Amino acid sequence: MSKTAIAGLKLMLSTGEYADVQFLVGDGDAKELLSAHKLILKLASDVFKAMFRFDAKKEQGENASTNYPAVVEVPDVEAAAFKVMLSFIYTDDLSGLNGDNAMAVLCAADKYNIPGLVDPCLQIPFSELRNVFVAYAYACLFDLKDFANCCLSYIDKNADFLLKSEEFLQIDQKTLCEIFGPENRRAVLGPALFKIRFPLLSSEEFAKDIVKSGVLTTEEMIGVQQNNCQPNFDQFNSEERIWTDGTLLLDIKKVSEFAGEKVGSRRFSKTVHIKGLPWKIVAQITTDEGTGNEKWLGISLLCDAPKEDPSWRCKCSATVRIISQKNWAENSVGTLCDHVFCNKSINWGFSNFISFEQLMGPFNGFYNREEDNVTLAIEVTVKDEKMDKFILEQSKSNGTLSMEIENFSEFAREIIGSERKSETVYINGFAWEIVAQINPKIMRHSNPIGRRIYNEKWLGIYLLCVGPKNDKHWSCKCSLNCQILSQKCGVADYKKNGPSKGQLFFSDSNGKGFSNFISFAELMDPSNGFYNQKEGKVKLAIDFTVKDENPMIDCPLSDCPPLSDCPNCPIVHCPIVREPRRRHKTPRVVSEYGQCPAYFWEMYIRMKANDCPGVAFVRSGCDISFISESFARRANLLGNIDRSNCQTIYVPVFGGAKVLGWVNDVEIRIDELNLKFKCRLGVMEDKHLPMYCQEKFDILLGTDLQYAHKLKVDYGKRGITCKGKIAKFLTEEEIRG
Repeated sequence: MSKTAIAGLKLMLSTGEYADVQFLVGDGDAKELLSAHKLILKLASDVFKAMFRFDAKKEQGENASTNYPAVVEVPDVEAAAFKVMLSFIYTDDLSGLNGDNAMAVLCAADKYNIPGLVDPCLQIPFSELRNVFVAYAYACLFDLKDFANCCLSYIDKNADFLLKSEEFLQIDQKTLCEIFGPENRRAVLGPALFKIRFPLLSSEEFAKDIVKSGVLTTEEMIGVQQNNCQPNFDQFNSEERIWTDGTLLLDIKKVSEFAGEKVGSRRFSKTVHIKGLPWKIVAQITTDEGTGNEKWLGISLLCDAPKEDPSWRCKCSATVRIISQKNWAENSVGTLCDHVFCNKSINWGFSNFISFEQLMGPFNGFYNREEDNVTLAIEVTVKDEKMDKFILEQSKSNGTLSMEIENFSEFAREIIGSERKSETVYINGFAWEIVAQINPKIMRHSNPIGRRIYNEKWLGIYLLCVGPKNDKHWSCKCSLNCQILSQKCGVADYKKNGPSKGQLFFSDSNGKGFSNFISFAELMDPSNGFYNQKEGKVKLAIDFTVKDENPMIDCPLSDCPPLSDCPNCPIVHCPIVREPRRRHKTPRVVSEYGQCPAYFWEMYIRMKANDCPGVAFVRSGCDISFISESFARRANLLGNIDRSNCQTIYVPVFGGAKVLGWVNDVEIRIDELNLKFKCRLGVMEDKHLPMYCQEKFDILLGTDLQYAHKLKVDYGKRGITCKGKIAKFLTEEEIRG
């Protein structure tokens, strides 16, 4: 195949251009959406050919109603392995194949019958394989006898090392019995035989695998049965395995490059589970407060909190080491005494463990100049055996949320409305998350039609507050600062601040932020330094402060005194604001609190959509106009709905609102203003509207149409004006009538 053809195929695979099928690969949080081309896949595999063989009429019918490729779910293959397989199919490229994913790629090659990919997987050196015991299990599964024998030979030659590895502790009893022949099992295991928890096996497993293996003598097998009948019989260990101590390792590669990165750059180790919790080493670049210019290496222990239990805690101690790589040099050691890890304290260690000058000095033995690496280790002991629950402290009122969007180029190609969420941080008893969402950039025009053109993707960044599930009236006020972290030395972070007075969060409006924070074109421009092309990552952060946990109080209007005597009225969260208070309360609340999500009945006017009468809410703070699902049905608009961009959009009034689709060329008439125009409207699902608004909401008149047609809200005249004419706000009786 010519180089031009290979380059073209590689480009098609990387960009997804002309793709007619998508694979949702992986399981859980590791899912990825990969685009491909049916014709190329069918030429490479009979399995794909059979998968895509269906009636042509059915294909035409589906294509007529959808404008996007079909999605095939593949939960049993890792995304990285699937990418390697696609690269091999398209261009014979095996650059992504390595010891970490070789067995996963082998499974994919077997699943889709691609024999040319099997041999490269089997040729990876055993020393580079992630787990040789797993490789042996796959060799038996796929009946690869030669490869299985090679695995056994490698295990025999390296038994002293492999039998002490963590991977050996994870193998099942069947594999354990197979890798030890009857002639050497007892000799190799020695006293370790009595550490194996044979009593924890079921009777069926013990009879099928252990008895037949010959690893136990007759007396020892009787001892196992005695243990089942007499639990105090202690020839073999029968306790559940829960590790209370362990060692974490972090090999920092390319230390010279890492030392040149900006302050705050970090490296993480692989996760090790101790006492049922995931632990990592965090190596971070810091500065000495005394000098300010000298870079130091900070080393800390990170415990990832269980997301399902915000009240977890554990006590542990740790010893931090920088491993010497010279025989004549000693390790650099630091000891961490007892510390309680919990949801509000998951990171603990030394902010300035050693300076980079000392770390990389030639006479200390820590830095391997040839390999350009440094090895860190933390020995962890969890002392508290009970994972007690405790009440979260309420003293902390500020926090920082951080988020890394991996495979960002793939995320950028997803449809409008696609989103990513960060891990949860708990502040003041509330759960907070970052939501990164793909949004359109609205291009407003002064033409009478007022169309919006979605010709550019922008990244929206929101702070999402998840309040108590048992309190639907929760609320809090919070100020925030959103930023995209620079990954290039000398380039400042990209920041935008929310209102200084803060914003109101409550159950029906729990997402605040910026719908058009930055365009994807600007974000991924290499000169800006926000997108790490090598790692494919973008890093986001939100600094926020909870100013008031309960700023909004429901005001019982029937008992409410006049405005000057009512302490609750300045920040109203009432569904109805009655006639005597309109003139005073509305301007005051809007001027002081900006996008206050309170509902004011006088903010409705009469409108018609395709000659169907309805009421429109005109002060939502939303920059996109919507109609309710029920009103779209009454106006006969659902038959022309475009569902290709169904999504969830954060609306200041509603929070996360489901958009069913879009209707074009809807004729809007406001008779009082003698105004008629056509526009595009989103159809909002009724069940996502607040309960007290479902039967009253017809049209949400966004700022896009208000700006396009120069509509202004006049509180003094209690209406909306245009070219000297006014459409009066409806009274409470008119709306209810």
